This record gives sequence, structure tokens and C-alpha cells, in this order.
Amino acid sequence: MWRVNLSVNSWLVIYFWFCVLVFCIPSDVSSESLLFPKNCSLSDCVECNKGSFSNISSEGCSCCDSPGFCLPTFCTSCPAGTFQPAARQTRCETCSPGNFSVEGSSECERCPMGSFANATGSLTCTPCEEGTFCNKTGSTGCNVCKKCHPGTYSNSTNTTNCASCELGTYQNTSGATECLACNAGEYCNKTMCTECSTCPAGYYTENTKSCKMCSAGTHNPIPGNKKCSTCGPGFEARTLGQASCTGCSEGYYKGDNTTALCTPCQPGSHGSVKNSTNCESCRPGSYQDKTSQKECQLCPQGLTCNMTSCKQCSPCPAGEQAKGTGNVNCTVCAIGYFKESIGTELCKVCRSGWYNKQYKSTSCKECPRRYFCPCPQCDPQPCPPRDICPAGSSRAKTCDAPWYIAQRDDCVMSEEFIALIAGCSAVVIIALIAGSVSLYYSRRSRQYQGIPTEDSAPLVRTRSGPIYSGL
Repeated sequence: MWRVNLSVNSWLVIYFWFCVLVFCIPSDVSSESLLFPKNCSLSDCVECNKGSFSNISSEGCSCCDSPGFCLPTFCTSCPAGTFQPAARQTRCETCSPGNFSVEGSSECERCPMGSFANATGSLTCTPCEEGTFCNKTGSTGCNVCKKCHPGTYSNSTNTTNCASCELGTYQNTSGATECLACNAGEYCNKTMCTECSTCPAGYYTENTKSCKMCSAGTHNPIPGNKKCSTCGPGFEARTLGQASCTGCSEGYYKGDNTTALCTPCQPGSHGSVKNSTNCESCRPGSYQDKTSQKECQLCPQGLTCNMTSCKQCSPCPAGEQAKGTGNVNCTVCAIGYFKESIGTELCKVCRSGWYNKQYKSTSCKECPRRYFCPCPQCDPQPCPPRDICPAGSSRAKTCDAPWYIAQRDDCVMSEEFIALIAGCSAVVIIALIAGSVSLYYSRRSRQYQGIPTEDSAPLVRTRSGPIYSGL
């Protein structure tokens, strides 16, 4: 019996071709055609690249002695849904869920955001439905696509993120494909609103995107109103965003809707009540020099106003006066009174010895010499014969006869009175001289007789008793 000496590599080749012949070759393929294909030369075999494989059932690959080699152009591309990352391979791998591939791929691609693949060997990915989104790659099923949250929406497939509801719109459910517009009187001033808000009282909506405060002079008492209303006569809305109007204060008025706010009463008028539609004019005898006052002032003493709507009172002219307050007209100075110039002073009585005999006098007259005026309104009276009346006399001055006599405008001593005074003075002087002489001689006589006098008596008397002195 003979033996054949073969190497290990030779036995491996024999074993490989045995398996191919027994298990892999179809029945309609003859062993001759497999072992000896037409135009097959082992030197022409090339390795199959990534993304392809060697199909040993084809003539262009079965003639090559190594797996994963084929004659040029006989390597088969991996079909879509499969991949082959290595060269010299005899088959392709199937893509797992969440991935896909096209023909001839060396690796599978992950499904992009907004799509998914829930089976193996996927050729493409399925887009997420409207109202859902998927913000990651490689998703494997519909449950991975999430519904849009309230306040957002998606109106297209293959969405990676939901869009926010715009200003003035809202969406309160999940998985929405659109946002809803806010109703009239409602608004949403931000994105992603899940509900609209009602404009409060004092506000209004021009559109559904925002609420605006009612302007000064208007108000809106009802929430959700689309406009504000003008305050009626006697009422105002002084600040923005008022739900109601307030009445005009005292000193203010609002007559119609042409003005937004209450108007202050002007000088010469006043507003004594609230909610006024007009101001009242100051009555004669009163005035008002300021705005927004609730009452007029009486004209002070010395001033008058003889018409309505006085802003100032006027002083009385010379020769006239206005006593007390609230005078409409001036009154003339009475007889015996005067007022020199225009002003607030009252008429003055003529001073003593002066007079006037006319109304509305601006001065008084001095009573003339040789006359006297007993009262300011009296006519000058003639001075009595033995009396004196210098100019400006209010009464006659009588000289005391016979001692005084009238001489021009004064009483002077009479000659008799002067002689009497001189005689009396002489008698007094003589008596004084006589008394002095008599006293002198009396003292001289006493001295001769040894009788002490006051002039010769010692000034200090000596004591006869003991004298004690202290420490």
C-alpha cells in the first residue's frame, strides 16, 4: 500500500474544497464547471473590499483558492440593510434596529433625529409623525418619538424639535400640530403659552399679543374689553389703567368729552361742589386771583368790585371809601371828612380847627383868623369881640379881664395887672429889707448884753461823765 506525503496547507485546501462540493454547490452545477471555470486563472483573483463579499456560488469567486477572493468585478456589494466593515469576507452583516444602510455600505448609519427604525436590516428610517418629535439619533420605534408639550407644536414630519407657540397663540394639549389664537379680549405676551389671559379692568387689547393700560381720561370697568371708554362730564381718570372714573374735585370742572382731565377753575371763578361741569363766576363784591379754588374771597376793606368774575378788587379813588368787606361800589366821603388820594384808606375827619362843606372832599380847609370852627362840617363862626381866634381855632379863647386883654391872636396882661404885680413886688422887697435890718440890730444888742446867740454858741458840748473806750 502506498502513502502520499502532503503538507498541512494542502490538506486544508483539500478539506475546504470537499466541503464546498458537498454542502455549498447547487445540484445543477457540475463539479467540472466549478473546479475548472472558463477563463479562470488563480493569478487573477483579488480580495473583496469593505462593503462587499465573495459569493462562492459564482464562477468568478469559486475558482479562487482563498475565501473572500474573486476574479475582478465578481465581488458582490452588500445589499441595502446590511454592511461589511472588513475585506475578504464571504457574507454581510444585518443592520440592527435604529440603524440603516444603503447598498455597498461598510457600516450602518444611525437614524437621524426626527426618525426611527424598529426592525433589523432597515433600508431607510421612518419619519416621526406630525405632533411628535425625536431629538436623538438611532431611535428604534414610534414610542421614542415624543409628543410635543403643551405650548408647542409640530406641523411636519421628521421633526427634531417642536416649535413654540408664538405671541397671541396658545396650545393646552400635547402632540398638537398647530397653536390656537387667543380669543378677543384675551392675550398672551410670551411664547409657549398654554392658555391665554383675560385683560383686567383698566386695560384693553388691540391684538391678542398684549394688554395695554387705558390712557388718562379713559376707563374700562369690564375685564376682557377691547377698548376703553371716555369719562363723562364732571368725571375724569387722572392716571393710566383706571377701571372707573372719579368725580372732579372742588375747584375743577369738566364740561364735555373733549378734554381728558378735569380743568382747574380760572381766576375770577370757583368750583364749590364736586363733579362740576362748569365753574361759577365770582359775584360782585368778591374776587379770586388763583386757579382751582373752591370759593371766592370778599373784597377787603378799601377795595371794591362792581362786576362778576373779578380777578382783583380795585381801590377807591380820592374822596371815596369802602367800609367793611364785600363792597360792590365806593361811597363818597361825608361833609367834614376827606381822602387825599386813591387807595384803600378810609375817609378821615377834618382835624380840629379845620372844616369842609362838600361831599367827596380830598382835603379840609383851615378855619380863618378871627373865626373859629366848632365842628368839621360847621361853617366858620366869627370870633367874639373880646376873644381871640387865631387861624385853625376850633373855639374862641376868652381873655380874663381885667387882668388880660386880647391883642392880635393872643391874650396879654393888661396895664393894670402889670402895675399891680409891680406894686406887690416892691412891697415884698421893702419888707424883706426891713426885716433883715431889724434882725441885725437885735443880734448886736444881745451880744452887748452878754446873752449868747446862735452864732456864738459852741458847736460841740463836752460831757462831764467818764469816757469809755472799747478794744
